[in-house]
Amino acid sequence: MYQFAVIGLGYVGLRTALALSGHKQFVIGYDVNKERLSELACNYDCNLDRSEAQLEGHTIQLTDDSNRLKDANFYIVDIGTPVNEFYVPDMSVLKIVCKTLGSVLKAKDVIVFESTVYPGATEEIFIPLLEQVSQLKCGVDFFVGYSPERIVPGDEAHDIVNTPKIIAGQDAATLKIIEKAYALFVDSKLVSVSCIKAAEAAKVLENIQRDVNIALMNEYTTVMDRLNVSMSEVLMAAGTKWNFLPFRPGLVGGHCISVDPYYLIYKARGLHVDTDLINSARKVNENFTQFISNKLVSTLMTQYPKVSNLNVTILGLSYKKNVSDTRNSLSFHLVSQLTEKGFNVTCCDPLALIKEHSIDFQRLDWESLPKQQAFVIAVDHDDFKEIGIDGICEKLLPYGMILDIPGLFYQSRLPRNDITYWSV
Repeated sequence: MYQFAVIGLGYVGLRTALALSGHKQFVIGYDVNKERLSELACNYDCNLDRSEAQLEGHTIQLTDDSNRLKDANFYIVDIGTPVNEFYVPDMSVLKIVCKTLGSVLKAKDVIVFESTVYPGATEEIFIPLLEQVSQLKCGVDFFVGYSPERIVPGDEAHDIVNTPKIIAGQDAATLKIIEKAYALFVDSKLVSVSCIKAAEAAKVLENIQRDVNIALMNEYTTVMDRLNVSMSEVLMAAGTKWNFLPFRPGLVGGHCISVDPYYLIYKARGLHVDTDLINSARKVNENFTQFISNKLVSTLMTQYPKVSNLNVTILGLSYKKNVSDTRNSLSFHLVSQLTEKGFNVTCCDPLALIKEHSIDFQRLDWESLPKQQAFVIAVDHDDFKEIGIDGICEKLLPYGMILDIPGLFYQSRLPRNDITYWSV
């Protein structure tokens, strides 16, 4: 009989716990954030990823008491793994979790890590720490596996119950135990790999591949701009070939694509292996906001002798469409760069969770927003699409500009001839 505990109730952990609950499994939901637990108890997800209806009726036993974890025998760890200011992996919270679990481990318990890490981290860091605290022997007294999370915030079509799930164990016997456990709540295919390192590496590759391909599109965009050629048109034309991959240029933020490459870079550096392409892709994507801000300045200067004190509103502060998460959002880079250039910058987002940033921010009070010299559409929220190109143009002063990074209105007709529209 499996008794599950999900450690960490963020985007991934909450969906995992809900999947277990929905499949009538005993599940403890552990998180140290008391406010988060209180909100979930009232069927409210502050991340706006799960609705009240999706939370109603769940049987998750919410707790911040680590002693309650003793009631479980199968632990799923879903803790975020950021990087620090030097782009070095920060696994400090995961280490704390290992110490917590080490204090409650019992004979035959199983721990599966789902957090994104570099290949080798589970066996090099987590297992020794668990052994040290528990005074038990891994592979004899308790067992460890790895199953990379594949949750995509804002994506309702692909979830934990219908997305192929990679699983790995420290040995063949452990893998069988993990396979039986995940089969209880994952309705899709379980993909077994030979070792934990392979599973860890697969997860990092998924996001590095996207980062590198988007970097190619971003770099290509800068060349097309110099040629005065529409990148959107080029993509449309190239996309008619059967094997062209539909990656688009844009701002790469969030807690996965913009972070995970640094985990492999860190590991490769320790192995004295060069990762020039991955490093270059990160640099291209991190610097894309500078290209955008320079484009805005150069365009407005054709109509205004100087850009200082011009009013600019950035539409979208979350890192992607229709989500509230602002982690590593490059919109904040745009705010800083445009402010440094002398613009009066306002930010507008109907979803973003803004807590610590000292910026001029509003939810979506469109009526009270004064007219602007320019709008930068950073994120293609559905709310902005509903406002439409006409609504945005109504808020533009004469000879204003719309800089549309995601190409939300690329095929729309402008209602005024004096407005400059630019899209990637």
